Amino acid sequence: MGRHVSRGHPPTRRPAAATTRKQRCKARGRQSTAFTALASSTVATLEGIEVPSNVVIKEVITMQQFSDLQTQSERYRETYYRNGRKISADCTVKALAGCFNLSYGKAHRTMRKAGRADRQGANILTISKGIATITGETLDTVKSEMIESCKGKSKVTLNKFCRENPKGVFYACTTDHAICIRDGQLIDWTANTAGRRKIQYIYKVKRG
Repeated sequence: MGRHVSRGHPPTRRPAAATTRKQRCKARGRQSTAFTALASSTVATLEGIEVPSNVVIKEVITMQQFSDLQTQSERYRETYYRNGRKISADCTVKALAGCFNLSYGKAHRTMRKAGRADRQGANILTISKGIATITGETLDTVKSEMIESCKGKSKVTLNKFCRENPKGVFYACTTDHAICIRDGQLIDWTANTAGRRKIQYIYKVKRG
């Protein structure tokens, strides 16, 4: 005998999935919108998250504000408090992230591999290694550019350099600080007070 089916109650069927092009586009739009909302936090928070295949990464990876980098610095415990005083020694990490539009996490790992210890500053050799890792240039090329850029020249202040270079991205080092300069603006917490500091070394980013 054939399979018995009640005549009074037709077989229960599962709701049809969204199959029309219009429905699929609408569903993808909701996914993209929700995922792009994560861009309000830094790209570092996206590590380990499976990205939907229909989401374009470039929509999420956008130029970060310094406040975003500072938030990540605190999460990585690079910014901390001692005797009620806020301490941070990761300016080389933030400058690298700002210059090359990296997540704080990637910049932090890059500088660690280059030889920087957590919660410590970095010398010109370590900074050059970090930049070379990102750009693919040789260490000697990066280090030479940073040293030769100011060798035999009178040191200029950050303010003057920004006025004379309104376009371009630069990794600048003063006596005790590293700063990203982007289109004449200092991407740094000292942006309003560091203008009189004199540049000791500088590297021009070829992209970014």
